[in-house]
Amino acid sequence: MPDQKTKKESLKTNKEAFYWNALIQNAGDAIISLDKDNKIVEWNKAAEKIFGYTKDDALGKNVDRLIGGKNIDEAQRVTQRSFRKGSRIFIDDTVRYAKGGIPVEVSISASSIFHKKMLLGSVAVYREISEWKRKSEEITHINRLLRTVSDINQLIIQESGPTLVLREACRLLKKEGDYKNAQAVLLDEKSKPSQFFGFKGKRLPPCAKKVLKTQKFLLVEDVSKSAFCKDCSKYNSGWGICLPLKHNKNLYGLLIIGNETPSFNLQQELKLLKEIASDLGFFFNSIIEEKNRKKAEDEVNALMEYNKTIVMNLGEGILIEDSKGIITFVNPSLEKILGYKAKELLGKHWEKIIPKTNYVDIQSKTISRKITQAEKYEARLLSKSKKVIPVLVTAQSLFKAGKFEGVLSAFTDISELVIARKESQAADKAKSEFLANMSHEIRTPMNGIIGMAELALGTKLTKEQFGYIEALKDSAESLMTIINDILDFSKIEARKIEIETINFSLRDSIGDIVSALALQAHKKGLELLYHIQPDIPDDLKGDPGRLRQVILNLISNAVKFTQKGEVSVSVKEESRDEKQIVLHFIVKDTGIGISADKQKAVFLSFTQADGSTTRRHGGTGLGLSISAQLVGLMGGRIWLESKAGKGSKFHFTVKLDIQKETKKKYVPVEIFDLKNLPVLVVDDNATNRLLLKEMLVNWQMKPLLTSGGKSALRILKRANNTGKPFALAIIDSQMPEMDGFELAQSIKSNSDLTATRIMMLTSAGMRGDATRCRRLGILAYLTKPVKQSELLNTIMLVLGKDSTEEKKGVLITKYSIRESQKRLNILIVEDNIINQKVAAHILQKFGNTVFLANNGIEAIQALKKKEFDLILMDIQMPKMDGLEATKKIRKEEENTGKHIPIIALTAHAMQGDKERCLDAGMDDYISKPLKSEELFEAIDRVIITPSS
Repeated sequence: MPDQKTKKESLKTNKEAFYWNALIQNAGDAIISLDKDNKIVEWNKAAEKIFGYTKDDALGKNVDRLIGGKNIDEAQRVTQRSFRKGSRIFIDDTVRYAKGGIPVEVSISASSIFHKKMLLGSVAVYREISEWKRKSEEITHINRLLRTVSDINQLIIQESGPTLVLREACRLLKKEGDYKNAQAVLLDEKSKPSQFFGFKGKRLPPCAKKVLKTQKFLLVEDVSKSAFCKDCSKYNSGWGICLPLKHNKNLYGLLIIGNETPSFNLQQELKLLKEIASDLGFFFNSIIEEKNRKKAEDEVNALMEYNKTIVMNLGEGILIEDSKGIITFVNPSLEKILGYKAKELLGKHWEKIIPKTNYVDIQSKTISRKITQAEKYEARLLSKSKKVIPVLVTAQSLFKAGKFEGVLSAFTDISELVIARKESQAADKAKSEFLANMSHEIRTPMNGIIGMAELALGTKLTKEQFGYIEALKDSAESLMTIINDILDFSKIEARKIEIETINFSLRDSIGDIVSALALQAHKKGLELLYHIQPDIPDDLKGDPGRLRQVILNLISNAVKFTQKGEVSVSVKEESRDEKQIVLHFIVKDTGIGISADKQKAVFLSFTQADGSTTRRHGGTGLGLSISAQLVGLMGGRIWLESKAGKGSKFHFTVKLDIQKETKKKYVPVEIFDLKNLPVLVVDDNATNRLLLKEMLVNWQMKPLLTSGGKSALRILKRANNTGKPFALAIIDSQMPEMDGFELAQSIKSNSDLTATRIMMLTSAGMRGDATRCRRLGILAYLTKPVKQSELLNTIMLVLGKDSTEEKKGVLITKYSIRESQKRLNILIVEDNIINQKVAAHILQKFGNTVFLANNGIEAIQALKKKEFDLILMDIQMPKMDGLEATKKIRKEEENTGKHIPIIALTAHAMQGDKERCLDAGMDDYISKPLKSEELFEAIDRVIITPSS
């Protein structure tokens, strides 16, 4: 029996020795044991790693002579103190020396080892604190820089003088940011250096001249080796950066910052310095550009809101559990994290310190450790006070003779990181709310400017007045394009854009897009064409709004960079299955082209191929970047083919769904059947002839094509002689030898050809054309490119006219097509007087009757007194907003069984706005500023308005 007892005690001792050895060998700190003669008897793996000596090198050596180095006197005093009974030594920060005399910053915890009052030696734990100190210094520096950012933001908000702001910003960067060098240059209106801050003279260093030319930041990581810093390196060393103070394309000054000591985190530091430069650039821009100082300061204040970064407080706890999950060891750091004493946890299952919601996850980790040697993951611990503590876990499986014995886990408290993550999410939310408010505040007055300009252009004006107002409208629309680009880019950056999937007509959508830019192209004398392969299905599902945005951007760029020739859009099928089709779009121009070395850059944010300060064409540099990201969101890709001076081809693909059930085509019943009707198409442009042929054949008409006026006359006479005259001739106005008007006059002067009715198409409408058309008996006059639906409606109206109308010279235009539609009683619910006038004038211009309400309450009262065909409902209004009013209207309709269409009018254009409107019961949604075409397209979507 005694032998058996001894054997059990021996096994227990061996097991305990195994755990202690595992703990020592796997500890992250160097553990060194000494005998009473100050010689090393234990040297763990961490000691080998920290000091560079192997265990065989160290055992038996005098520890002070081995690692004391230049600090040997201090090291010997510490060692001697550690031999005193009951003495525990803690040294926060000292230096010991690794192999080769390399200094190592460490903290030391040491105590003596006595057995039965006999001194056996001492044990010391050396923790390398170099990284900790570096992190601490980095945190201190970043916090100082964050405070500097905040102080400069406050300075911008409180001060109005650029000189004072720039001088104080340099002072703050040197004092708060702890930079050795902080200089600035302010430019005058001609972009010449006018004021110098922190310079010994008024001479720009080479680095500043470089940045002044390129408007891009310049980073010099070693001043002594840079050609830009030859002069400065005589007085300075270290690193430096020169930043442009700019907003959009406007440069207002330069900021030069340098330091002698290396940066802890150069990328993070550079990001914050760029933010400071960006903020200063915006500040200078607001002073110059904004007339309303108060509004500018409010915008700066809103833009300058930043959240401070909370840095994790490092702390590590050690826990050992056996193969059954029973805790066998807890170190003091884990006691501090959990609030338990070690004796309260030893012998307990690990479930004691795990929240119930994490049982399953931790259980799976425990099982996997029997196979996995080591792993890292995030978890949560439950403290004694029932507080849930997030931690990063590093777990090491323990094996003995191939058998799983347990796990050694290291826990790092990441509570600060979780807090920082929540603050980051709050910052994202604040950014989204800011974008929404900015969208509303900008679009509301812009709606009034653009709308009233459009209305004014429709009144009697002098040539000079017309030019002024047209320039005003063009400038406002350009500004809206820039605003939309910036808001879109911000939404994409914040991942707030989602792609819709709705039904739409491909051909009508492309026709609308091309028509929107026709005038811009025709003003430059360019031919604007589009072609869609006939076998491509028309009824598709996707996001027509985002598709329109990409195509509009590519076409407008093509028109902008093309001086003569043509711009064309073609749509081809790349692949198709039963449910989806991939379309390949090509926008081709005959413009200036893009050199190969600049082609990749055009899709980058804030970048243009002609990036010099003397570029002629303007723009934010965001359009192609936004287009590329939108194409990616639509499941496609975008690329470019181009040569300098030889035009460009922009290609992109999108993936669209094919509608299962195609929508019903509405055709006015009073217009006679077009089937087999002979039509003569006269156009010198082969592409235009092909487009018209495909549309006419699609309606089962019988088109005959010719390229000139003389051949057209021969064809018409031959058809008349055979007793099969053409019912309709579609003629291009601009042709060589004999133009469209000359051909029309020849047709009308021949009594045998008067039965043929004439439609005129033009690429560039001129003043007086309408009068010539009426005089010559031309029945319709449309601007190319012509939408498919617009052409069909016009043909029906032309062929439906009687002879008296033709003699009266009644001319059909795209406006008269609109005027031929049903007149509506429309209620406009809008609190802004200017926006009321804009919407009312647009609608009244086409014969609709308009009633006004200033808020939701007045709208509901108006509905009790009168019936309306349609409601245009603003979202943000006092007393009762549009969403609440719509919900009340829909609630009342549950009793009446009626449904009045409601279209939302909102200055917001953010993610979720459309969904909120539709959820409230609205039928459609358009954003401000209002445009006539977009408004009527929305009305057409919610109300079927058959042609007269």
